[in-house]
Amino acid sequence: MNEITNAGINVTGIGGSVKVHGRINLKVNIGNEKSVFQSFVIVEDLANELLLGADFIRSNEFIIDMA
Repeated sequence: MNEITNAGINVTGIGGSVKVHGRINLKVNIGNEKSVFQSFVIVEDLANELLLGADFIRSNEFIIDMA
């Protein structure tokens, strides 16, 4: 079972600080071929449902097509 643990961080963005609820490790399925475990920080009132960091994008060799 996945448990939410203390994230031990503060998060601040353009609009100011956001409340951090904790950190959780989840299995992420990428397409039909790959699964990885990733740590996520759970915050309150994020404008988007999910933000992926550059480290995650690079390590999983994602290609971002802005066209």
